[in-house]
Amino acid sequence: MLSEGKNIGALFKQELRDQVPKICIASFLYFAIVAVPLLLLATALISYLADSETVGLVCVRVIIGLVIVQGASCLLGMLPLSRFWLPRFLNRIVDFFINLGNVAMDYLYNFSFWRYIGFLSLIVIYIVWAIAWSIYTLFFRPVYWVLYLFTRKVETRSKVTEVDYYAGLAEWYIDKLMRSKPDKLSDSEVLDLAYLHTELVG
Repeated sequence: MLSEGKNIGALFKQELRDQVPKICIASFLYFAIVAVPLLLLATALISYLADSETVGLVCVRVIIGLVIVQGASCLLGMLPLSRFWLPRFLNRIVDFFINLGNVAMDYLYNFSFWRYIGFLSLIVIYIVWAIAWSIYTLFFRPVYWVLYLFTRKVETRSKVTEVDYYAGLAEWYIDKLMRSKPDKLSDSEVLDLAYLHTELVG
């Protein structure tokens, strides 16, 4: 039996509407521009207060690791239809790190209301938006449109196994009980077998 499938072309069209690659590009740029300098400042402050270069080096390595993981998450997010085929746990990790970039954008936007650095914040916001929009429009949008044209009639279907139940027990489980040696059955399996015999034979 086949389950109701999904139209691949429709999924690509949804990706075009949601502009997922543009969001990922902007997220990485905002994280690099805003979060990294703030983390470096915090590292310098912690190193100064702790009076230890080792602490500073550890913090720098943590920052580098965060940048790598955040960048990798954005790359995974830009893969075609990745949010539909990535494992759920990996999708959650990717979403978390992409959202870190969005949090950095929110902070930058809040800075735009400050009297002295507001203009600079707005310039950074517009530059990031222009870069993300250009890459998305010139590369990802044409690629996704071509993929949509090739896959608009393609549907995915997954095989679904039908299971029959007898006296509330699955057929495969009953078959397992019948094939097992009596001394290999657990107490609960013996009770299930006795219950099945009572219900079906009487």
